[in-house]
Amino acid sequence: MQAKFSIPYTVAFTLLHGPPTVDAFATVEPAARALARERVRVRTDPALAESECVLALDGRETARVTAALGSPERPMDAGQLAAKVHGLAGERLDGVLEDAARPTAEVLSAAGL
Repeated sequence: MQAKFSIPYTVAFTLLHGPPTVDAFATVEPAARALARERVRVRTDPALAESECVLALDGRETARVTAALGSPERPMDAGQLAAKVHGLAGERLDGVLEDAARPTAEVLSAAGL
């Protein structure tokens, strides 16, 4: 669970394997853990926006994200959102959330809650 909320670990995992899925956090990946410990450093910068980040290598900026995917400044398209919901909930919510007028009780029932 700690890896899921560790910026160094998720950065290292992404550099090695691409963006993590829910399943990627079932165990801690040794190579990502080692890379996070040895090479990834987190520094705050009050000049950056709330979800903005900069990736630097040897002091040079190599990538910048100005807003997190899914944030109001960078919303997911319908396909990205559907894939995320499927990745988090499996097939039980496929198509269920497409109707904004669907009663909450039906959504909860489909989710098994």
